[in-house]
Amino acid sequence: MDEREQGFCLCFQSSDAFFFPGRRAQVSLWALQQLDCWLESNTNSFLPLLSLKWLYDPEKKMIPTTDFSRYWAKHPDSYFIRLVCFPLEEGLKLFTLSADAGLRRIWDIKTYQRDFLICHHLFISSLDLMKALRSYYRLPQPEGIDADEVGDLRPAQTVTTILSDWILMEYGSDFLDNDELVEELESFLREDIAKEDASTAREIHQLLHTALHLPYPRPIDLNTAPKPILPRRLKFDEISFHTLSPMEVARQMTLLDQSWLHRVRAKEFLGCAWTKKDAMVRAPNLTKFIQHTNKIASWVVTEILSQRTLEGLEAEITFWIRVGKELLELRNYNGVMNILTSLHSATISRLRQAWGVVKKQDKEIFDQLTESLSLLGHYKNYRETLKTLAPSTPVVPLIAVTCSDLNGLGEVLENNTPEGWINWEKHSKFAEHVWSVKRFMRARYIFKAVPEIQQYIEQAQIFQGEKTMAAIAKFRNDFCENLETLREIETNQALRGKGKVSAMETEMTDHEWQALSSGSQLVKYKAGEVLVDIGVVHSHLFRLRKGTCSAHMMINGKKTQVSLLKPGTMFGEMSLLQERAGLTTVAIISDTDTEVCKYAVDFVLSTCKSTPHLSERLNKILSARLANRLKNFGRGTSSANLGSGGFSSSQSTASSATISSTVTTVAPSSTTTTTTTTSNTATTNTPVTTAGAKPALSKIPSMTSLLTGNDNTTVDEDDDEDTGSRMSKKLNEEDEEEDDLGGAAISALRAPIMILNDLWRSDQDPQIDKRPSARIDKSKRTKPEGKKGVIRGTLSMFNDKETNEDSQIDSEFNKLFKIKSRNPEVLLKTFLCTLKSVVTAHGTLFVTKNMLCFHASTFGRKTKEVISFLSMTKIENDESRIIIEASGKIYYLKDFGSCHKEAWNLISSLHQNRKTEGGDDFAGVIVDDDEEDKKQDSLSLLPTNQDWSLIISGTRSVRYRLSEFVIQQGQQQHQCIFQIAKGKCRIEKQLDNGSTDTIAQIVNGSIFGEISFLEGDGGKASASVVADEDDTIIQIIEGFFLDIAFEYYPDLSGRFYHYLAQMLSERLKEREATANTQLKNQEEEESSYEKVNQTSRTRTRKGANSMKK
Repeated sequence: MDEREQGFCLCFQSSDAFFFPGRRAQVSLWALQQLDCWLESNTNSFLPLLSLKWLYDPEKKMIPTTDFSRYWAKHPDSYFIRLVCFPLEEGLKLFTLSADAGLRRIWDIKTYQRDFLICHHLFISSLDLMKALRSYYRLPQPEGIDADEVGDLRPAQTVTTILSDWILMEYGSDFLDNDELVEELESFLREDIAKEDASTAREIHQLLHTALHLPYPRPIDLNTAPKPILPRRLKFDEISFHTLSPMEVARQMTLLDQSWLHRVRAKEFLGCAWTKKDAMVRAPNLTKFIQHTNKIASWVVTEILSQRTLEGLEAEITFWIRVGKELLELRNYNGVMNILTSLHSATISRLRQAWGVVKKQDKEIFDQLTESLSLLGHYKNYRETLKTLAPSTPVVPLIAVTCSDLNGLGEVLENNTPEGWINWEKHSKFAEHVWSVKRFMRARYIFKAVPEIQQYIEQAQIFQGEKTMAAIAKFRNDFCENLETLREIETNQALRGKGKVSAMETEMTDHEWQALSSGSQLVKYKAGEVLVDIGVVHSHLFRLRKGTCSAHMMINGKKTQVSLLKPGTMFGEMSLLQERAGLTTVAIISDTDTEVCKYAVDFVLSTCKSTPHLSERLNKILSARLANRLKNFGRGTSSANLGSGGFSSSQSTASSATISSTVTTVAPSSTTTTTTTTSNTATTNTPVTTAGAKPALSKIPSMTSLLTGNDNTTVDEDDDEDTGSRMSKKLNEEDEEEDDLGGAAISALRAPIMILNDLWRSDQDPQIDKRPSARIDKSKRTKPEGKKGVIRGTLSMFNDKETNEDSQIDSEFNKLFKIKSRNPEVLLKTFLCTLKSVVTAHGTLFVTKNMLCFHASTFGRKTKEVISFLSMTKIENDESRIIIEASGKIYYLKDFGSCHKEAWNLISSLHQNRKTEGGDDFAGVIVDDDEEDKKQDSLSLLPTNQDWSLIISGTRSVRYRLSEFVIQQGQQQHQCIFQIAKGKCRIEKQLDNGSTDTIAQIVNGSIFGEISFLEGDGGKASASVVADEDDTIIQIIEGFFLDIAFEYYPDLSGRFYHYLAQMLSERLKEREATANTQLKNQEEEESSYEKVNQTSRTRTRKGANSMKK
């Protein structure tokens, strides 16, 4: 031991003066001076000596030097010491260290106590902390130590100070909604503190009472607040938002930001709770503040993109730059960042023409704003500015920076040391970052709220999705200077009208019918005459001009009236949705003398093609009527199902069929399930597979089952439960449960299963369920054969039945891709994946010996690619995707899930084998999509592939984790149409008792939300759609994007609504076919049951007669 060490030890040999000093202990000053010198010259080498009697121990035991020396380190910015880690018990002793303890002279205990209160939730509950404080309060003065000479070493005074600080921190947020903690504190005050210091007990109790009953928001004096700067008439339907004062907008934005921020509690930052799945439970207020921040950034982008003209775009950009300047002067750094995020976004950056006319002085202000919150040095300018501000200064800090810092600490440092001690180095840094935000919470902005502005901000429409907003920005930038286009938009807007067609508006006006008057034919009928009979071919649209008629349907073999038609009613509209003439299923009979206007379907269609606003109106009304009928299907009377009198028709020959979206409806009271499908275009009516019923379906494993990995078209032959009457009731029960999301049905429910022949004649995507890879046959479809592992389809190994089934599958596959060759391609395997080339699409990859074929459908847009192995010049695998170069194109295949390695091995081996074999390059013959469009009926109103490309350009894809909400029950809904591109979802309903009922499952390719889309905004979701697989991908068409696209392409509107009407029409037919099949099955079962009962009664009578004889 050298001289310095000896001198250090001498100051403790005869006295406890350093750590337990009295005010008259002269040696303590000398000891402190020596310690400063030693720490400065030799940092930590003397810290182990601090173990000498450093802390009062109630059991008079010294803390081992080897442990204690690990608790401390020299503070980097001073000669003080700092805590590094400690066991919880020792940390609590330090937390309640006596006010006279000498350790306070070289250690910042006040900061430690503040940080401990902030972070204690991570290692001890608030209730246990309160009990620990209570136990330390009761500790007496150590025996043998004179309080007058050494000082009062009891923790009692420290404990009462901690209680006051704890309540004052965040207005007692830890005590709110924690009755047990409040009861423990009140008991502590009453039974312990009041007996020794009644005055202190009353003060603490008054603080607690004030904190628990203080209203929110905290009251402030607004007498000194400046007068709001407002126009004479503040009505946003008459004025534009950007005409307001930038200063007043900045004030109102700041008040909203501060209101949300003041709700955030310190503990919500701990453990990066806002990033967890249960963020709304662990950090509800912080999560809502982050959502509010993101919403404001999107709102600013929306406000800018709402302008059509170059002058309007420039005015909006300039306005928000000036609002950002005002926010910076108010020290609302969060608001400034929202403005910068919006203006620097890729979407607004696309408005090059608008930026080109922004004034130089405004661009300079924009540069200054950017510099103030520059990313350089990890927001160095912002951090230095924040340090200079006093806690009494009103500030809205940049929460994103704080969250980023905390997230980084959480990833680098552990909560505990290897010994299980508390890692205070991490927790103290966490608390420091949290306090940098919370220290401004008591300062308030003195501004008067303007409810009209704040309500507009909080309720304004928000454009979502980078891809969607980028597409809108492209429209605005390309057409903002085209005066002719802008005039056409204004004209079309006037013709279209401002109002939306609601689900209740199901008739056109007289003025709209006038556009069709030149092709109308007036026909008069007498009472009792049949206007249209059941089972006849029709090709007219009708409008009842005078008199009344009744609609009749065949029910139980009899014509039954189901609806009454009044003047002005349109019927026969289903003929507009048929590609070929069909047979009617409803009879219309005049009740009085009537006059009816007849319109030839061809005339109506040709007029719609030349009159976009009429086409939009007519098809929108048709869609709304069909949506109403779907919503009310199975509820109430049959007239509700019929709607306004339109009659459906069954086609005499099969037209273009559909790929159906399979939906598994889970019966709440049964372990069995009902598998149904949804049609999106014309489809044949086939029976539905119901639980416990024998399906009237082909046993051929359809392409649907191959792509889903399971055959949903078959049921267990052993399931002979009598379920006929149960299922007839079940249909109505499920229809009542099938509330739409936001007043609109998840209408992809309970439609017939498609058989094989219908599968590949539509523009819908194959449905893939349960597994990313669906085998053609689990064991027999393919097998390695020949040298080098050549894979060949071997039909000879099957029996005749299996061979026929596989041949039919291969035939359907070859038809889908228009493959023409001597020997049809044999399908080896399919995978669900994503293809990125000219477009990106989620679909199915089909693998054959000679080629890869990809098929996908995003809503109505078809994507088909054929890549022959011989055309491939390069093939690579980089673990996350397969890269193929062929015929001058580059293809990226990804999202195989767990089957990526399997797909790579199969594709690479087939490629190598095909190269080895050589031969002619065979890629098949594919009919070009443009050629198919040209072949389309000239009168068809369905969208073309070019139309769909325009729509898909603004369609966004969202990935969802398992059990993540796509739509949440009770939330306000906006106009959206959804399609599952990958994975599957389940529909859940929250019951009154708090439990959740799973109504149905919807799988890959299913479309839902179209009824909400037709009804418009304003409804709340009455059920939830939840991702039922990890990495589920949903394609979303936003209503606001379609509205803007329709402005620039008015003829697209009618074609899109015609697509919706046709989809809903076929879905309604499937529902009716399903109901009829179930009713027929029920009647057959009841008849069979009656026969059994009759036979039983006959036998009983015979037995009784025999007994009598």
